[in-house]
Amino acid sequence: MHDPLAAMLAMNPDLAKYEEYPVFIELNGDLTRGMTVAERRGSQIKITERSLVKIATSVDPRGAVQRMTEALSA
Repeated sequence: MHDPLAAMLAMNPDLAKYEEYPVFIELNGDLTRGMTVAERRGSQIKITERSLVKIATSVDPRGAVQRMTEALSA
């Protein structure tokens, strides 16, 4: 349930831990064209402040289920 979780984190960012990575859209790959790629290897790609994106790397599962249950039963 990726979309509901993304919406939940937008409203409750405290449910996750985050890291910043440079993120790019792959434009040249035959199999990966159009994919969003987070560069986690520290390569020599030119990184600007604009390319950095805060990504949720872990989520509190109990808290997320509790918030989802509360929202659905309201």
